Amino acid sequence: MKLLTNYKIWIFAGLAFVLLSSHECSKSKHLTEEPYNASSEVIVNTPIDFEFDPTSYGANWKKVDSLTKKGLYKSAFEEVKVIYSLARTDKNYPQVIKAQLHKLKFNTYLDENDFINAIAEMDSLTQNAEFPLKQISHLLTAKIYYGYYNANRYTIMDRTATQDFDNKDVRTWDLRKIAETITHHYIASVSEADALKQISIEDFKDILNYNATSMENSLKLRPTLYDFLVHESLDFFLTAEFGISENDMKFVLDNESYLSGNKIFTHLKIDKKDSLSNIYYATKLFQEITWAHSNDEDRSALIDVTLKRLDFMYNNVIVDNKDELYLKTLNELIKQNTKHESVTEIIYKKANWYFKNADKNSLDDSLKIGKKIANRLCEEAIALYPDAYGASSCKHLQGQIKQKALSLKMEGVVAPKTNQKYLVDFKNLDTVYFRLLKFPNDYKIKNYYQSEVIADLLKDGSYKRVVVTNS
Repeated sequence: MKLLTNYKIWIFAGLAFVLLSSHECSKSKHLTEEPYNASSEVIVNTPIDFEFDPTSYGANWKKVDSLTKKGLYKSAFEEVKVIYSLARTDKNYPQVIKAQLHKLKFNTYLDENDFINAIAEMDSLTQNAEFPLKQISHLLTAKIYYGYYNANRYTIMDRTATQDFDNKDVRTWDLRKIAETITHHYIASVSEADALKQISIEDFKDILNYNATSMENSLKLRPTLYDFLVHESLDFFLTAEFGISENDMKFVLDNESYLSGNKIFTHLKIDKKDSLSNIYYATKLFQEITWAHSNDEDRSALIDVTLKRLDFMYNNVIVDNKDELYLKTLNELIKQNTKHESVTEIIYKKANWYFKNADKNSLDDSLKIGKKIANRLCEEAIALYPDAYGASSCKHLQGQIKQKALSLKMEGVVAPKTNQKYLVDFKNLDTVYFRLLKFPNDYKIKNYYQSEVIADLLKDGSYKRVVVTNS
């Protein structure tokens, strides 16, 4: 589960992966009702709402919290099952998910086969759930399968394709089978997109850990349940790769239009050549969510996903002129969004590109003064909207640009009776002062500490001053 840049809301979905990502043999199980001292284990504590709102089951959650603190996990597990049943009956989907994740949590303490049972439970919930619980359940199920894969990665990768096996037992699956299953659940989590777009993410505040500021920003960037689910799936497809493809049909980003503006990108035809290419699914999701926000009055969500797409494409596209295309699209976005504070984030991306490429050997004269250009761009962004998030990023970048640095390099081997050459490299400094010390020939033989020799030489003035200026 990845943080949304600065504002990300945390859903309990992430806990399913965290809680189930360790190897089964590394945990002790507690099957009795005796109080247990949990100080020796890492226990992930999930926030529990104590408000006595009948729709949030505050009294029940308070009881769960009390039992958990006493180490009575089995009793807490039973109470969570009560909440789960109530929430299913009431069709209170946020509380269903919250209860389900707490069931998974306690399952890690009470059952040796926690991964297997968690997968079975989530598969059952996903099959029988109604909208939108089904979509959220698909997301959770994908995360649990991926957690199992990460915990058993090398075993699965070494396993040959299996036939005539128990198709329901994940412990027998080969790499292709588990990759197909994880991909299926992530894609299914964003099904019925039009209906998901009608559900505000604020409706799920009971299973979100947020403060007022983060929630306000999250509503701008992830306003609907659709946005949340798409970005969760994107974060997986952008970073995970199973390393398998269908013969020679591997999906490759080899079209300049992947780095184009939104209008061209959303109309780009993308052929599905490889059903197990995470890059392909990421590209399709980028198209769909960009299109979904193309007519938004508040452009925050559109700018956010556009920059996320451009960064991904820049790092993965295979074209000769990707730098030129990247900067061209950023410049177009800046012109289109000057009246929106998120333009500062676009300017920051441009400034960061110049900063990162300033030290490259290039015939481009602008790169020779790349850091000066980056600093100027940051000043422009800060002047436009000084309180915007992009302005804050620019201030941080300016700190890096203006940071003082000094390095000294010397030749590894020096011929006798020749002068030794030194390379002094420094930035944001006008003058550098050195003192040259001549060490006694016998200091190593007498086992002097180097620090002691230096102290003595400095004390009696046996050194030469050298001044290097930035001219």
